[in-house]
Amino acid sequence: MANAIVSLKPSQIIGRVAELVRMLEEAGLNYDDLQKPISDRKFRRGLVEFWKSGKQVDPLTTPRRRKVSFGPALRQLSAHHQWVQQAMGQRFFGIEDWVKLYGISLSAKQLEPVAQFPWSEEVLNGPCQFHSDKVVAQTHVAFLGLDRIGAEALTTMHLHKLNPPTGQPRLYFDTPRECWYREEEFATQVACSLRWYLLLAEVVPGSNNKWFADQETMLPAEYEIPLAVEETAKDLLYIRKSGQYLNSSVWARCRDTSSGGGRVDVGDGGPRGFGVDYWDDRPDPLIGIAASRKLPTEP
Repeated sequence: MANAIVSLKPSQIIGRVAELVRMLEEAGLNYDDLQKPISDRKFRRGLVEFWKSGKQVDPLTTPRRRKVSFGPALRQLSAHHQWVQQAMGQRFFGIEDWVKLYGISLSAKQLEPVAQFPWSEEVLNGPCQFHSDKVVAQTHVAFLGLDRIGAEALTTMHLHKLNPPTGQPRLYFDTPRECWYREEEFATQVACSLRWYLLLAEVVPGSNNKWFADQETMLPAEYEIPLAVEETAKDLLYIRKSGQYLNSSVWARCRDTSSGGGRVDVGDGGPRGFGVDYWDDRPDPLIGIAASRKLPTEP
């Protein structure tokens, strides 16, 4: 029979609770989350029932994503990208991933402009210009960018709403209202484009601790510095599919600036989430430069 909590020594209880809180924090729980079971009796009872049931997901407290059908037209369109999926594995986030992992409703007509993946097999399997011992498919993340979901543009703030603090992936701030960038133009007005993206997974090697102008010169002609929303989307979509974090101890400089003139950085990922921050253009040992492959020019 399980021991009743009141029958144990205080030191035993405190030690076990401290260990539990530490493990929950590593899984994404923050200090404010602890108040919910204290102040909400119904939530508290539901939590205990769920806990004792041994289930992986609680259908009463976990938001259900709307089930969206992946019809023949989308399936046929997605089939064109199977070779990319095979080459890149979890580093590829395509049509099927948007539908199945986020419950986004897409139509074949809407996706006609992005029916073909723009980079060739030779490019993906060719040498990476940043890591000489690897090919592009091993060092980059490819994803389908959406310009809007429904009637709302896919901005950084919209990405924040798509990835709530109750799960993973997540951003540092628990709610959009707490974000320092909630009224910043780069986060509310600048959106992804309806196109394929191919971004370097981590910051450019050797770009840390350099002036922004010097970091720019490190990019080959085929690359550009991405927008913050593009770098944020890359991180979120990759984490969502693979469960792994990018730039876990560094920040990736983007080309946007805040209203105060600071350069926007994205990164520092881990179980508590990852951040969108800003810094000036001076060197910093924790800040490298992000890189996005330009779309191929028409022959």
